[in-house]
Amino acid sequence: MYSVKPTKIKWCRGRATFLDEPTNDLDITTLTVLEDYLDRFPGIVITVSHDRYFLDRTVRKIFAFEDAGRLQQYEGGYTDYALRKSVEHELADEKWKGKEEGRRKEVSSETGSRGASKKIWKTGPSKLKFSYQEQKDYEVIEGQIAELEEKIEELEQQIVKAATNFVKLNELTKEKEETEQKLEEKMDRWMYLEDLKARINAQQDGKPYVVMGEHRNRGKELKQIFGRIWKDIYDYKAVIVAFSIYYILVHLLFHAFCPSVLLAGFPCAGCGMTRAMFFLLTGQFSRSWNLNPMALPILLFIVYCMGMRYVGGRRVKGFKTGLCILCVCMLMIYGYRMYTIFPNRPPYVYTSNNLMERCFPFYREILHRLFGI
Repeated sequence: MYSVKPTKIKWCRGRATFLDEPTNDLDITTLTVLEDYLDRFPGIVITVSHDRYFLDRTVRKIFAFEDAGRLQQYEGGYTDYALRKSVEHELADEKWKGKEEGRRKEVSSETGSRGASKKIWKTGPSKLKFSYQEQKDYEVIEGQIAELEEKIEELEQQIVKAATNFVKLNELTKEKEETEQKLEEKMDRWMYLEDLKARINAQQDGKPYVVMGEHRNRGKELKQIFGRIWKDIYDYKAVIVAFSIYYILVHLLFHAFCPSVLLAGFPCAGCGMTRAMFFLLTGQFSRSWNLNPMALPILLFIVYCMGMRYVGGRRVKGFKTGLCILCVCMLMIYGYRMYTIFPNRPPYVYTSNNLMERCFPFYREILHRLFGI
C-alpha cells in the first residue's frame, strides 16, 4: 500500500488537484481521510477513477469520452451520469425499434414471409462489474461492520465502568463517537456495494434492471435518515429523560420553565423563544420578532444542522462557529432589549414569587430602587 500525495498547482487565483485512480491501492481508512481532505479542499479537483462510490462522494461533474473521442460534460456524480445514459439508451432503443419495425413491415410487404424471419439485433448496455477496490471492499466489509459493532458494545461497557473517571470517560466517549462515524460510513458503503452487486447479477442473469435514480434510492435514504435520528435519540436518551422530568416538575410547581425566572425573576436571553418559533412557523412574523428576534436565525441554523447530520450523514461543518455567533447575537439583543423595554413588555418582565424573593424579603425592595419594579 502506498499513500497518494495530491499534486497542487497554481491555476488562475485558485488551486487545482489532479488524481489518477486514487482509490486503487487505498484501504478504507486512508480513503476516508482522502475524501475528508477533498471535502475541505478550497480549489478544483480533477480525478480519473472507475470507483463509482468515490465519484458519487467527491465530484459534482462528470466528463466522459463519448463516440469518436468526443468529451461530454454531465452534471452530478456517477449515479446521475448512469441515470442519464440509461435514459438515453432507452430512447435510442425505442427509436431503433420503431425504425426496424417500419423497415420490417416495408420488407414484408415486398418479399412476403421473408421479412418476418429476419433477426433484429439489439445493442445492450455496457457490462457492469466491480472495480478492484470495490471487489476488495465487498469481500471484507461485513466482517468490518461486525467488528465495529462489537467495539461499540465494548466501549459502552467501559463507559459505564468509568463513570467516575472523567478523563477516561471523555476519551472513551470520543472514541465511541469516532467508531460510530466509521460504522455509519461502512454501512453506507455496504448498501452501495449490495445495490451494485444486485445490478451485476441481474445483468448476468439476463433480467431487466431499470435504473430509477433518486426514486429508486428514496426508500433506502429515508431508512438511513430515520436510523440516524433514532440513533441520536438512543445515545442521548438520558438527557431527554432528564429534560422532560425538569420540564414537568417546574411547570407543576412554579408554572415557568426558565431557570433565570425561577431563581431571580428576570428573563433570560432565550425567553419567549418557544412562542416566537410557533408564531414564525405559523406565518406570524411580526409577533415572532416582537417576542424574540433570534427565532429565525436559530431556526435556519437548526434546519442546516439537521440537513447535514440526518440527510447528508456528515458532521456539521462550522457548528461551533455558528453556535458562538448565535450566542453573541442573542446576548447583544438581550442586553439592548433589557435596557430599552424591561420591565414593561413581555417576555421582558419581572416574575414575582421567585426563589430569591421567597428567601430574602429585602430582594424586592432592592429591585424597586434599582429598576422601579
